[in-house]
Amino acid sequence: MMELLVVILLIAFMMAFLAMVFVNNIANAKIKAAKTLIHKLDVALNMYYQDFREYPPDTGYGLEPSKGTQGMNTYFDTGSLYRYLGQKVQWKKPSQNGGFTDMGSRGPYCEFTEKELKVYTDPKWGESFMVIDPWFHPIGYIGDPRRKIHNRDGVDLFSAGPDGVTASDDKSGVNHNFPPGYDGDNMAYDGNDNDGDGIVDNATELGRAVLNGCLTKNKKNSLKNIGNSDKTQNEVLDDINNWDPE
Repeated sequence: MMELLVVILLIAFMMAFLAMVFVNNIANAKIKAAKTLIHKLDVALNMYYQDFREYPPDTGYGLEPSKGTQGMNTYFDTGSLYRYLGQKVQWKKPSQNGGFTDMGSRGPYCEFTEKELKVYTDPKWGESFMVIDPWFHPIGYIGDPRRKIHNRDGVDLFSAGPDGVTASDDKSGVNHNFPPGYDGDNMAYDGNDNDGDGIVDNATELGRAVLNGCLTKNKKNSLKNIGNSDKTQNEVLDDINNWDPE
């Protein structure tokens, strides 16, 4: 009887161990997939820029798609990454007489799998697709030169990681060296100069998404070492981005 109990316990231990290995492998595979997706988008965006000398509209990370278009103005496009990278784009070159010359189409610049896309209804375009990470959260993308913080010569791309939470509300006491005017709310896509610096919808008016970039490799290691104090409890350590792709 004792021998049978020992065998049962050994089998239970082995099953628990294998289950833990399986779960860890899935978690690591998702992290790797997120890094691969961000790299793919980075390459595609650079190819797009070579053709058009500008980047597609920002995706307005963390904001409702319905807020992207107000009247005749488009402040961000939730489906921008798929719309401009995953399908052909018509190239209309400005002409000297003030009109446009049809230069044909360019792209697509990359292919997406079904798992990398989520359908939504866009107020301007109708049925559209947003690019998502392996945890089903939208990929963050900032290409507008007024709002880029990290890759000033390229674009900022990021995933919120497994927990779906990115950055900080900037009220944790950590100095991020942002100019006066930032108060933790996302005001960068409303067409107003909310911080009074003379630039409409710029980086200092961004909210939580932009602060994702404050968590560089050195800062992550520092926060891990000092623990989860009141000063750092709002910081996120599992974000994945293209300026600190550890």
